[in-house]
Amino acid sequence: MKIRLAIKDEHPHKVVGTRQNENALGELESNIYRDLGIRVDVYELFEDETNKTGRVLIIEVPSRPTGKAFRFEDVSLMRVGEDPLPMDDKTYLSIIQE
Repeated sequence: MKIRLAIKDEHPHKVVGTRQNENALGELESNIYRDLGIRVDVYELFEDETNKTGRVLIIEVPSRPTGKAFRFEDVSLMRVGEDPLPMDDKTYLSIIQE
């Protein structure tokens, strides 16, 4: 899934907005849960609330549920810098003991 947001390059930046999943936020939440097994919150903000222009789609992703490691293709992952890498034993043990 590709989400694009256009902004102009001069300061202050003007948000142009997106039409991604317009009128289908619940469907987006369901698809993310189905594909990743992660419950996310999805909502939209508008630069101009009155005219509903400059729409920004917000997806809040929790770090992880308490006591549960994030797995992808049966491998527990953790973030190291910007990269998801296999989780070390110490981190995994501390999570399952929560």
